[in-house]
Amino acid sequence: MIKITQEEVNEVVRLHGLWLEDSKTGKRANLNGEDLSSLDLKGFDFRFASLSDANFRYANLRFADFSHAYLGYSIFSGAYLHNADFSRADLRYVDLSRADLSYVNLNNADLRGADLSGVDLGKADLSYANLNNADLRRVDFTGADCKGVIWYKAIYDSTTVFPDFKDDMILKD
Repeated sequence: MIKITQEEVNEVVRLHGLWLEDSKTGKRANLNGEDLSSLDLKGFDFRFASLSDANFRYANLRFADFSHAYLGYSIFSGAYLHNADFSRADLRYVDLSRADLSYVNLNNADLRGADLSGVDLGKADLSYANLNNADLRRVDFTGADCKGVIWYKAIYDSTTVFPDFKDDMILKD
């Protein structure tokens, strides 16, 4: 894994923004396998980017937009993701343990096999997210929108705090 500098990621995101506006200009962001740990990426636009196996440990990702991005196997442990948008993102097998996920948008996100242990999902939007085989130990879902969530074979225990509204929840072993 190669450590990328703040200046390098700023340029990648600038070119990605051009690509989002017109695919004939700029360049789609591809930061697969890059080390972006501890960088300030607040508000960055990573929509549709390829970010698999990337290291975002302890990065400031508040208000960042990862909608429709491919993030499989990436590490977000300890990252600050308050108000980030992961709607329709591919987050299979990511490590989100101990990350700040309050007010995050995970609508229709694919979190199969993800490690969410020790996460506060207060006020998060998880509607229609796929949490099959996800590690939900010590997760607090208080105030989260969990309508239509797929929980099949999710790993949870007595420390998991599920939302008060459980009408749309199906927990299967």
